[in-house]
Amino acid sequence: EDYSLSTDQMVELSRLVIHVIRKLQPSAKVTVDLDQPFGDHTGRNAESVSPRLYAEMVLDSGVHVDAFGLRVQMGDGAHGRETRDLLQVARLIDDFAKLERPIHITAMGVPDLPSSDHNAGRWRQEWSPEHQARWLGHAMIICASHPSVQSVCWQALYDLTPEERHHAMERGGLITEQGQAKPALRRLLEVARALHARTKPVLDAQPQGTGP
Repeated sequence: EDYSLSTDQMVELSRLVIHVIRKLQPSAKVTVDLDQPFGDHTGRNAESVSPRLYAEMVLDSGVHVDAFGLRVQMGDGAHGRETRDLLQVARLIDDFAKLERPIHITAMGVPDLPSSDHNAGRWRQEWSPEHQARWLGHAMIICASHPSVQSVCWQALYDLTPEERHHAMERGGLITEQGQAKPALRRLLEVARALHARTKPVLDAQPQGTGP
C-alpha cells in the first residue's frame, strides 16, 4: 500500500530508521538510497523536493549518514527512468559529491531492446544487446573514475520472467532467461579487468567472445 508523506515526515522517518539501525548495530554503515536521483518527480508534484535537497535535509536532521546510494537506470520508460545523456550522470555524481559522503551506484542499467513506451528514449541508437554493452562500458567508466564513487552495481544479474519482474526492468539483466551471457556481461568483465590493471578499456569495440 502506498502512503503519502510530507517532506518533513519523510526526513523524520529516515532519521528514526537510521537511529534504530545505529542502536541495534552500532558498527553498521548506513547508506541512504535514492530511487529517482534525477528528480523528475519534482516537476509533477509541487510539494515534493529534489533528491539532492532531501539528502541535505537528512544530514541537517542531526544523524550520521555514511554514504548515499544513487540508482542510475534508464531506457525503459518507467517513471524517472527516461533515457538521458551520460553527461547528466556525471553531473549528478558531481552534485552529490559536494555532500562529502561516499557514493554507491546501487543499481545501474539499461535494457537490451527498445521500449514500447515512446517516453523511454534512446542513447545514440535503439537499444540492443550490443548497444546495452556499449552503454555499460561508458557509464561504468564515468562512475568508476569519480573519486567519490565507492561501488557500482548492475541492476540485475539475469533477465526476470514477467511473473518475477514486478517493477524491475524488462530485459535489463546481464544473462538471458535461458542462461546465456549477454555482450554486456563480457563488457563488464573487460572494464573490471582494465580498472584492476590500471589500463584504458576499449569502450566502443565489440566485446570479445560475442556472436553476430
